[in-house]
Amino acid sequence: MKPGMARVAIVGLMSMAVLAMVKSARADDISPVKFAVCDPTKVYNEIQEGKDMLAKIKQDSQTLEDQAKSKQDQLKTMDDDLKLILPTAPQYMDKMDSLTKASVDYQAWLQSNELILQRKDRAQMKALFEKILGAVNQVAQAKGVSLVMNSAHPDFPDTERLDDKAFASAFYQVIMMHMSLYADPKLDITEDVVIAMDKAYTK
Repeated sequence: MKPGMARVAIVGLMSMAVLAMVKSARADDISPVKFAVCDPTKVYNEIQEGKDMLAKIKQDSQTLEDQAKSKQDQLKTMDDDLKLILPTAPQYMDKMDSLTKASVDYQAWLQSNELILQRKDRAQMKALFEKILGAVNQVAQAKGVSLVMNSAHPDFPDTERLDDKAFASAFYQVIMMHMSLYADPKLDITEDVVIAMDKAYTK
C-alpha cells in the first residue's frame, strides 16, 4: 500500500473510531466525549530535555568530527613523509604499506563510529518521544480528555524542486497528513505537556 493510501486509511479509521465514541456516549446518555489537540513536534523542540538532548547530539557529532580531523592530519603527515622518499628507496614500500593500512583502518573506524552515533541518536529520540506520549497521556487524564489528536502539520513541498507530477503527489500526501484541520485554541494542551515534562525533568 502506498504511503498516501495508508494515510487515508488511517484517517478513515480514526474518524470511524471518533464517531463510534460519540455514538456510544449518546447511547449511554453520559457526558459528551472531551477532545484535545497536541503538537508533539512543538513539545519536542520546547522542552528542556529535548534541548539538552539535541545539544548533546551536536556535541557528540562535533567530537567525532574533531577525532576524524586528527586522524586525517596523521594520514596527511604520513603521506607527506612518503613523498620525500624515492620509490626506489628500501623503506619506501614499508611506509607505503603503513599508509595503506592506516587509511583502511581510518575508513573502518569512521564508518563504525558514525553508525554507532546514529543508532545512539535514534534511540535517544525514540525514548524521548515515548516520554512525550506518556506526558500527553497524563495531562489528558488530568483534564478528563478522552481523545488527543495530533495537531502537527508538515510543510508543503517546495514547488521549485519538484516537477508537476511529483509535486501533486507530495502535495496530496501533505494534505492527508493534516490530522487536525481546525481546533479551538482552548483544546490545545501542548503547553501543558511542555510544562509537565519540564517539571518532571527538573526533578
